[in-house]
Amino acid sequence: MKRVLVVIEMDENQQNKLKTDCKNVYIEYKNRKEVTLDYLETFDGVVGNLTPKLLNESKNVKWVHLESAGVERYLNIPEHILLTNSTGAYGEAISEYMIAGVFTVFKKFDKYIKAQSKHSWDYLGMVKQVANSKVLVVGLGDIGTAFARKMNALGCKVSGVKRSISNKPDFIEEIYTFENMAEVIGKFDIVALSLPYTKETKKIFDYNMIKKMKKDALLINVGRGKTVDTDGLIKALDENHLLGAVLDVVDPEPLPINSKLWNYDNVVITPHVSGNYSMGYTLEQVLEIATENINKFNENTELLNPVDRALGYKGK
Repeated sequence: MKRVLVVIEMDENQQNKLKTDCKNVYIEYKNRKEVTLDYLETFDGVVGNLTPKLLNESKNVKWVHLESAGVERYLNIPEHILLTNSTGAYGEAISEYMIAGVFTVFKKFDKYIKAQSKHSWDYLGMVKQVANSKVLVVGLGDIGTAFARKMNALGCKVSGVKRSISNKPDFIEEIYTFENMAEVIGKFDIVALSLPYTKETKKIFDYNMIKKMKKDALLINVGRGKTVDTDGLIKALDENHLLGAVLDVVDPEPLPINSKLWNYDNVVITPHVSGNYSMGYTLEQVLEIATENINKFNENTELLNPVDRALGYKGK
């Protein structure tokens, strides 16, 4: 019987369900802050995000399943440890956040909320139509694909960017590669980033790329803050180049209190909360994937969501 340590925070009912659904596996729950190396070495697998430092010292752990979709902190843990993630759990929550961001900026909800705090009845001018907007989704993983599907349902014309052009879903009009993204980006009203952080995506949206966007385009980033050059974004905002930006991720995080990004009235900033467990459904999905992988690990069958360490995210 394999032994699996679970460090995801959950209630007693969820703990009991996980144990019931994982047959012939010894499961133990522990607060991740209380896990020592000696204790860790009594387990074959780990479900949840322990510190990479602790995993680097482990000789016995054979599998780590991350509760996150992002994996960059774990790419250098020992090669003998199989690494999987929770891709597939976050698309619903984060795509809903992205849509909320679109309507917030297009309909000036952010500005009207500020006006309300001042008891102002002033009209704040024309707003933008969401339907018929041209949308470019940069990164067509679980999150980007969920957003693309929803924006298509709202009547938008959606295209995407990914590493290679492959089969195209019906709700996406065109797929481009990163190599030709700069040539087409100026056509789009909304550019939404849902990229992992890798050496290829580091600051891929620098000042030059942002300036190629339409002058009144909206930039959304829910992937990793380091995919956008903060100084370049600030420069473009100073030049009034964008309609605005919706940023759930920034570089650095937390965003320093004196960062100029806080000062723009057309920038919406949230503290990396679009994909956490604020929505209960997300944790349900994380636990569903974890349950299936615990059973697969115990049965020595192929795991869900294996991470390709060379790519820096879930492989095929």
